[in-house]
Amino acid sequence: MEGLMHLDLSSCWSLKELPHSFVRLKELVYLDFSYSPGVLGIPGSLAGLTKLQHLGLSKCKNLGGLPEVIGNLSELRYLNLSDCMHHIFFDGSSIDQTESFIDHICTLPYMEHLDLSCNGYLISIPESARCLRKLVLDKCRQVARLPECVAKMDPRSLFGLLLPTFSVTADDSKCNTNLGLLEHINPDELKIEKLENVKFREEARNIKLSEKQRIGELKLIWDPQAKRSVDDMELLRELVPPTTLKRFVICGYSSVSFPDWLMSIGNYLPNVVRMEMFDLPNCNSFPPLAQLPPNLRVLTLKRMESLEEWNTTLSIGEDELMFRKLEKVNIHFCPKLRITPHLPRAASWSIMESDNLLISWAESVSHNGASSSSPVGVSTNLAVESSKVPLRQWALLHHLPARSDLDIQCCNDLTSTPEITWALQALKSLTLQFSAQSKLPEWLGELTSLEKLAIVYNKELEELPDNMRRLKQLQSLTLDACCSLERLPLWLGELTSLKKLAIFGCNAITTLPDILQQLINLQELEIVDCPNLEQWCEAEENKTMLAHIEQTSIISLYLSPMREAIPATSSRRSFPFWWPCCKQ
Repeated sequence: MEGLMHLDLSSCWSLKELPHSFVRLKELVYLDFSYSPGVLGIPGSLAGLTKLQHLGLSKCKNLGGLPEVIGNLSELRYLNLSDCMHHIFFDGSSIDQTESFIDHICTLPYMEHLDLSCNGYLISIPESARCLRKLVLDKCRQVARLPECVAKMDPRSLFGLLLPTFSVTADDSKCNTNLGLLEHINPDELKIEKLENVKFREEARNIKLSEKQRIGELKLIWDPQAKRSVDDMELLRELVPPTTLKRFVICGYSSVSFPDWLMSIGNYLPNVVRMEMFDLPNCNSFPPLAQLPPNLRVLTLKRMESLEEWNTTLSIGEDELMFRKLEKVNIHFCPKLRITPHLPRAASWSIMESDNLLISWAESVSHNGASSSSPVGVSTNLAVESSKVPLRQWALLHHLPARSDLDIQCCNDLTSTPEITWALQALKSLTLQFSAQSKLPEWLGELTSLEKLAIVYNKELEELPDNMRRLKQLQSLTLDACCSLERLPLWLGELTSLKKLAIFGCNAITTLPDILQQLINLQELEIVDCPNLEQWCEAEENKTMLAHIEQTSIISLYLSPMREAIPATSSRRSFPFWWPCCKQ
């Protein structure tokens, strides 16, 4: 096939060597060996392919001798050397040799796109790289030199070194790090990891981070367990972000407090809409987020074991809430944290192992159980996970708005008081997940406004309580991985508002009650991985009972070779990891 122009041999894992006749493919323009790691004879076969424009060698292992033939590829425009430089210079060649090789590539007359990503081998980028249109350095952990001409390339062309990650490493002398490579870089996104390796705070000052007005997303990452040459707060003092920043992430910061610029956050980050702080074990203070203009939409606090208070007012004595656009708050593993004086308005709250936040509300509660303070919003989705205090102590529930959704996970003591039950009266949606109790809480039947109920992974639950028949407004009922539940009650037919019934992974349920025909509003029945129930539904004598339901989906997850595949129309796109437990 001497006229062949396009040949793709990528992902040929079993290919061992090329035939001698390969050198006769003189018309090749496109050739890709990527992800074919075992093939021998590549460099020798390339020498005469003078019309080649596109060459992929990603993850190829047998590339010794490539520097000697690369100059023959005078028409080359695209070259992918991702994760293979150490196989080209397997003999421990010096950095000068690798720079000379890259220079040889960059000076090819038509060369435009060079991909050096995922190379842990020490490389140095020559001045000739200015001729390229695109240079990919993603996940290159050891870039010894990045010339100014390359650093000033359009970020849309310079990929990888900073998009998304820059890893701080020490140079050969161990006296400085490669942080200085960021001086002339101004990307849209910047993640700086391994900041614990910085030797002197001046290294951070010299990159002039605050002047990089293109940056919209910044992540500053330390290893909280690693040794430091520079105190984290002293280093962060030099890493003032640009005012253009919209998303800010701090991870692994080990100091007790923050530098002045972060404690005056309203002046420095006026445009931030998403802020995440996690793995800050020693920090006992918190930036005054109330100083921010009302732009913050997402706030995440995670593993801040020493943090005690988040004050939500603009200044002392003022009660004006400054979080009018807040959409989501995630507070995980912050056991001491309390919020004063008000819970900010947010559409979604996720609270995990942060019990003080649930119980530390001292505002007065009126005789009917409702909070005397103003509600936190029109509606709220509250998810509480792994609480060690019983539900009856969750004073936070008094501050939910009239229409709310509640998701309780891994909280085994769900005993309540009349006041707490009253606070739940207006719930529209309730999810109970990972409960080890054999009975559902007594107060469930009191939630007469409930429209949606999901009971997930309660493997001890044997029956649905009789008081659930009072849930006359219920429109959706989901039973998910309730392995001991053997039957649905006859009173299910009294829930005449029910529109959707979903049963997932409940192997013990073998039939549906005849009373199901009374549910004239039932529009959707979904049964997933319930083999006994599936057989019952497929029996001709039972299909009449289901005929009034508009949409019936019966899906088997654990398919035998003869079973049909899961229907693409299934509304359940993913399945929880606990499902196999019900197969035992």
